Amino acid sequence: MRPDGADFPFDTVLVANRGEIAARVLRTVRALGLRGLVVHHAADAGSPAVRMADGLVEITGPTPTAAYLDAGQIIAKALDARAQAIHPGYGFLSENADFARQIETAGMVFVGPAPETIDLLGDKVSAAISPPNMASLSHPPPSRRTTRRPSPTVSAPSAARC
Repeated sequence: MRPDGADFPFDTVLVANRGEIAARVLRTVRALGLRGLVVHHAADAGSPAVRMADGLVEITGPTPTAAYLDAGQIIAKALDARAQAIHPGYGFLSENADFARQIETAGMVFVGPAPETIDLLGDKVSAAISPPNMASLSHPPPSRRTTRRPSPTVSAPSAARC
């Protein structure tokens, strides 16, 4: 059981992002009593997220951007580091349904929307014509009346596209 009363099926989260986004996610992960790892390219070695992480996972590539977009490398390194979940942060791979599927196939938790939801929301034409069926979600979004208090079902960092 975590400090906020929530219980998660994982205790180690790899944050697959950099800079302030990674630092914000790490702060939340740690506040929830979870272990926070962060991927980093050599260019980010002195960043606040790297300094505050419980563990580091170095990624390589011809440029930092190429490294942060290398889904296969990130997943392989997450498995090597024994992470049970990956949080994509914002941008980079956060809206990549194939990345989410690969994480789930590898036996880890993707901290974000279901791959099918990412597919639907990523296609703006389909999303406008056929919005997701909220009744089919395992954790429907809170009603307007309940958004002012913490949700008992949504207590881990999550990604949403608005």
